[in-house]
This record gives sequence, C-alpha cells and structure tokens, in this order.
Amino acid sequence: MQATIITIGDEILIGQIVDTNSAWMSHELNQIGVNV
Repeated sequence: MQATIITIGDEILIGQIVDTNSAWMSHELNQIGVNV
C-alpha cells in the first residue's frame, strides 16, 4: 500500500513553521506498512 501526504497553507509554503505533522504521519504510516 502507498500513500502521499499533501500539505498546503501559507505557514508551510513560506516556511514560517516546521511541518511536524507530516513527519509524524509518515512515521505512523510506515509503522503499519504503508509506504509514503
């Protein structure tokens, strides 16, 4: 199984904040066998 994570938003696109949610989600999906 494969997954793609798409993030949007001004904060993400202009680099005002670090996108920790995608890193967490990728880790959790990998733990259950989903390739991100």
